[in-house]
Amino acid sequence: MGSGGSSRVADRIRASSLSTGIMSGAELLLSLAGVVTMMLLSIIAYFLKLLIQDTRQLRDELAKLKELFYRLEAEQALIKEVMQPARNPPAYKTARRT
Repeated sequence: MGSGGSSRVADRIRASSLSTGIMSGAELLLSLAGVVTMMLLSIIAYFLKLLIQDTRQLRDELAKLKELFYRLEAEQALIKEVMQPARNPPAYKTARRT
């Protein structure tokens, strides 16, 4: 019984070490998946930050463009108002001699 009992203990130790090896492999795989996920999320966050910055710059540039448009529109209306009398000179009434 001494040799049979020791072989069972050896079998259990081998099974335990195999399950520990499998577990550490699974832990390694999960760790690698976590690292890859973290890297991908970091990259996405970086590009979202750039997108938000670009959107803010576009908003500021759009506000400047609107302001410039309104100024040009007002200037065009002023020029049109100033030039209107020059385009339609007043008709001179000539006295008819009879």
